[in-house]
Amino acid sequence: MPEIDASGSVGASDLVPLAQIAHWLLSSDEASSSGLPGAKEAISLVNSNAISLSIGAEQLVETEQLLSTFDLTAAVSIEGFRGNPWAVSEQANASHRRKGQAKSAMAMRDSLAKSVLWQAGKPRFLQDPLSFRCASQVHGTAWEAYSRALDIWKVELNSVHDNPIIDVDAQTAISHGNMDSTGITLAIDSLRQALAKICDLSGERLHKQQWPAFSGLPTGLSEEDSAVGGVQFLNLGHIAASLIASTKIWASPHLLISVGQVADGVEDTAGYALHSVYDLNRLVDAAWKIVTVELIISVWAILRRRLDIQSLGERVRHVVERLQPMLPIHVEGEEIFRLGPIVDLVRSGEMLGSPGS
Repeated sequence: MPEIDASGSVGASDLVPLAQIAHWLLSSDEASSSGLPGAKEAISLVNSNAISLSIGAEQLVETEQLLSTFDLTAAVSIEGFRGNPWAVSEQANASHRRKGQAKSAMAMRDSLAKSVLWQAGKPRFLQDPLSFRCASQVHGTAWEAYSRALDIWKVELNSVHDNPIIDVDAQTAISHGNMDSTGITLAIDSLRQALAKICDLSGERLHKQQWPAFSGLPTGLSEEDSAVGGVQFLNLGHIAASLIASTKIWASPHLLISVGQVADGVEDTAGYALHSVYDLNRLVDAAWKIVTVELIISVWAILRRRLDIQSLGERVRHVVERLQPMLPIHVEGEEIFRLGPIVDLVRSGEMLGSPGS
């Protein structure tokens, strides 16, 4: 595969990076022996949004798994916080018609199936902080943004962008603007903002698990009468806070950035699609680390409460059993705690499998 410099696209076709790929392709012996490029093939190779669409497609595939992981993690946090699962109950969702909210809440209910928290008197509060209580609403908005982006990608991946179109029957060339990437960028701008909002709520939940006034546990989930210990000692909250700040930077909308007067003023508008999908790439990578930190802290809180694992939701049990051996509980500070292997595990999607699968 060729190495390319992907700068040079303003979202009115990925002209410069595609030209580098086209040059590599057409410089091959196979291309020369086949008489390539043929009529109009050279412009077809460079006049599209193929780089933006390919990177965006990869990110959309990963975003679906990421959103599912955030739903699962919110359920684990409810268990660790001893929160009130009725906020994601069918009764709560029946009073509203948000499709994304219903999808997210159903996933959380599935994770919390058979948890004792559904029993009267088991949740600690009637009303939890909004980062817990509104999780399905906020996650649902992201699911809806993802669905819109996916629909747009399916259309764009199956459309012709190169300009002009040659009408063979009429023997004419038709100039057009099908390469415009406004729709692509708008979809990804919306998705990036929704993901950053989810990360913001995740940060609130993981910090509140560590504050005695909210959690009812010692600061940082340390053991009683301990000078050090718990997640506070590992600075997990600092890592999450830094990453959340980055997601907010990368969530900034790109659509309304002025392209200026390119190509002697002919190209006076563009969508900046490649910039938008690149920032989605960076945001998704940070979000995996944030959701992992929330999972670690929530599992730690469950273990700190010394809960009977059979009292937890079915999918939550699977997460706790998988993560517990990887956590340095009671030996904090004795050796380096490596977050990377846990991030890799969470990102692999293994946590999303059914407990028996």
